[in-house]
Amino acid sequence: MMLTAPPPENSAYQYEPLAPGRSIRLVKIAHDVNSPNGLSLRLQQFSLEQAPPFHALSYTWGHADFEGLADEDDGVVTTTEVDCNGQALSVGANLRDFLCRARDSGRYCIDSPDQPVATTPERTSSKYTSDTNLTVPTTELGVNPSQVVGPGSARELGANDVAAINDELRSCWLWADAICIDQSNDGERTHQVQLMGAIYRAAKRPVVWLGDNDPPEDFMWVHDVFVPALDKAFNKMGRQWFENTRFDLRDDRVEALLSTAICERWRRSWIPCFNFLRRKRWYSRGWVVQEVVFRDSNQIIVFCGETNLQWTRIPRLINIMNACNWRTIMNDVLISHGGWSSAESAISRLHLSIRRWLLFGADRLHLPISEAEGPELEEARRFEKVLRVLMHMASYSFTDARDHIYGTLGIIQVILGNEFTFDIPPVYDSAHTVESVFAATTAILLQKMPSFDVLAYSHTLSGPRKTLPSWVPDYSREKSRAFDSYRTAHGRIQVNFDAALTSLNPNGKQDFFNIINQGKTLVLKGACFDRLPAYSSWHACYQSCSTASLKWGFGWLTRRLYGDSSDVYKPTNESVPEAILRTLMTDFASQLLPRDAILTHGRQWFKTIIANTISSRPSSDYTTAALRNNAGTLQQCDPRLVPPLSEIFAAVDAHVDGAADVRELRDNPLFEYMQFPVTSNLVATKKGNLCMAPWNWVGGDEIWLLKGCKTPFLLRKVAGSGKRAKNRYRIVGEVYVHGFMHGEMMTPQLEKRIRRVGIT
Repeated sequence: MMLTAPPPENSAYQYEPLAPGRSIRLVKIAHDVNSPNGLSLRLQQFSLEQAPPFHALSYTWGHADFEGLADEDDGVVTTTEVDCNGQALSVGANLRDFLCRARDSGRYCIDSPDQPVATTPERTSSKYTSDTNLTVPTTELGVNPSQVVGPGSARELGANDVAAINDELRSCWLWADAICIDQSNDGERTHQVQLMGAIYRAAKRPVVWLGDNDPPEDFMWVHDVFVPALDKAFNKMGRQWFENTRFDLRDDRVEALLSTAICERWRRSWIPCFNFLRRKRWYSRGWVVQEVVFRDSNQIIVFCGETNLQWTRIPRLINIMNACNWRTIMNDVLISHGGWSSAESAISRLHLSIRRWLLFGADRLHLPISEAEGPELEEARRFEKVLRVLMHMASYSFTDARDHIYGTLGIIQVILGNEFTFDIPPVYDSAHTVESVFAATTAILLQKMPSFDVLAYSHTLSGPRKTLPSWVPDYSREKSRAFDSYRTAHGRIQVNFDAALTSLNPNGKQDFFNIINQGKTLVLKGACFDRLPAYSSWHACYQSCSTASLKWGFGWLTRRLYGDSSDVYKPTNESVPEAILRTLMTDFASQLLPRDAILTHGRQWFKTIIANTISSRPSSDYTTAALRNNAGTLQQCDPRLVPPLSEIFAAVDAHVDGAADVRELRDNPLFEYMQFPVTSNLVATKKGNLCMAPWNWVGGDEIWLLKGCKTPFLLRKVAGSGKRAKNRYRIVGEVYVHGFMHGEMMTPQLEKRIRRVGIT
């Protein structure tokens, strides 16, 4: 049937109210030569439980692509009108493009033409055949071509799958939020956002729309040829073999395995490939996470123009990049090509790590922070995982900042299960401001988690949202890995710090906090035990560069560390160089490295930092001449910590000659642990204690032990006069104080000084 209804009137589409309960709308497309864009929509209500088979569209409302690599703004969204049930419905241009492609291909149509819809998954063009021959035969590799690397993996689509999907695409209904939800009705938006997770789980499959333009040739070569070839080789040779390879595959062994042609083409194609992905807005949008994260990889369809992509391919590549420690180096290269200030988060987004957090049952819900609290704290364990998801979602973009919470509710409910609730309704009225929603979220986490770990996330490099209280994390601003809590070690290692002996409190932590002043002030109990000096002559100055940079090293290596007054760090009875290293590591490796190995690895660490930086980052700041200019101050450093210049120059020569590379740095046991100096400063306190303080500390900031907090916090007095201002502070950030992280400072004398303190 071909509809020939008259053109729609200019009146805006008037939605019929949804029936009570779990009601949704679904849409079908019809060819209509008399309507704008040559199509009409048929919108119909169903209960979610009795809805016909449907696909849920995952797309971006704004443009499909960023204008440039650094463009994060939607700009002006172009809209157009389509006929819907005889009225004019406004949709974005990107959604219009999808509807037109669907109409032309017979997807979701009332009158589907009898034509194929999806292309075959293996889309390799004949021009690639000379590149695709592995020198190790497939049978020798012994790997099923459908095998995938890493957690959450699934097989790729086969011919039978494609045939079944073609039938689905012709017969299924479609759910798309901009069409199926009355966006002008705040009450309906609230209701449908609460159902969003259930809608995407009820859909037969999600359909990802990356935009109307077909992928470039370099991307398709990586997708069609390189990823399958690399995957087979990786599974054959193993992770350890590939850890010793360069990301650009300049290695005779790799070229013998994959072929010289493939390796050379990878070196030409990988930057254009990732630039293409980086420009796709879909990968930056927060709503898309819960739209695809619930489904097996083989259930997801990806369309980019006329091209049907395999969903598993890019996550598979990211998995291998992570396993081989390539990702950080590749990020640096992309940044050096300009416009990639967000390269780390952009590449990280391509691998939806939230999927592996959606685990069910206490026996599978492994949470490093709260594991030590005991298995009975099931609720607390699940809410700690909620915090991790919220922090991860900060790297995604939402038009409305409140959706950093609302857009995660579907994922949160899956984590919490049926036993626990997260009482944050997705209300979009003026009373529910960004600040009130973020504060309410933090209040729930303070109450439900085993300790006040959420406070550790209240600071970022750019500073918190000015209108937020200092105790409320800005869930809309991305935290780098270096802003992770000192106790989580980036989620990889459990460190059971308990500076305030929180775990020894038999009554829990409910007596330790209160929220007053209309939700703006957090009242805690604690005591100050140290302060930061007005100036520390040798503190590690923050530099806007990676941990392994020479500039960062000169920021404090070239100063006489800790002075000459003592050779022993009294709180731990360690040598000062050892105490410095352990402070820089925030003691992550104390359980893994023998005491006599700390200094050996530390010397090697500093030598490799300087040598690798000079050999790999040529500039006026990173040269052997700059190193010689600092020779005098370097020689003043303790030789147990800083190697002599002769060793450093020998290491530089080895790196330049190609006899060594960054692998030496990453193989050093300290690499995993010395991450925080990028966002923290090594400082000697007024009492002579070594600490890692937040990058934005100032003289006079106070170090507090707060009941319910397992690490000390740096607080700053709020300016003002009167009794009320006397006990008001703002949180500057979490502090690591070497020798005082396991309750050593919680003496009876300090207990007597514990008082209430207001955090604004």
